[in-house]
Amino acid sequence: MNSPGRCATTDDRIYQYFESISETAHSLWTDLGVIMSFDAFAGALIFTTRDYGSPTARQFLNEYADSVETTGDECARMQRFMLIRLSCAYLGEALRYADDGYRDDAWESLLLAQYAVAKLSGFIAGENENPKRDAMLKEMAKHEAQRMISERARKAADKTHEGNRATRDEAFKWLDEHFEKRKLTNDRAAELLGDVVSKEFSTRLSYVKKWKQSRQSASRLGCRQTH
Repeated sequence: MNSPGRCATTDDRIYQYFESISETAHSLWTDLGVIMSFDAFAGALIFTTRDYGSPTARQFLNEYADSVETTGDECARMQRFMLIRLSCAYLGEALRYADDGYRDDAWESLLLAQYAVAKLSGFIAGENENPKRDAMLKEMAKHEAQRMISERARKAADKTHEGNRATRDEAFKWLDEHFEKRKLTNDRAAELLGDVVSKEFSTRLSYVKKWKQSRQSASRLGCRQTH
């Protein structure tokens, strides 16, 4: 939570919105009869995509679309699981983008995660007949289609993302192993990271801050579920 008197930054809002959607997704998962702690849920369904880039949201989107086409049903039990998995994959992708500093991409993935959660919530609440909600869902589905079509045009940017992610992941791994064990400050950790990744000091320092922010966000979520 932000300290009193401090305005939330863009990064703060990304992680706050991530927390809200994650909690809703976990609640919906529990409503389907699968009892898992939030930590287990996030570790299995969200953080795997964040840390390894797989499974992807595209995978679950295709599975859901194929299922709807085959069965003619949008909200059978298995499809509800698919929508939650889709939302979680988008959440994982949002964290990857946020940790890399790609805020626009992070927001885009968060909105798509919210779309999947809202769609399922609408089914459960019987709100899918509401014209305003239906129009919103159709617009977000159109947005997703446009995003997929533009993939080729973003190929060069994707390559840059991949390189940055690999470097970021290497830095995060080092921080996991050394930051708390050696009781490092942010500046000292950034300095030592110079032996691990070939980046400017300012970039290394941003890795340290992103690493702490990501882990603190996960920790806050876990604590909320235990109270």
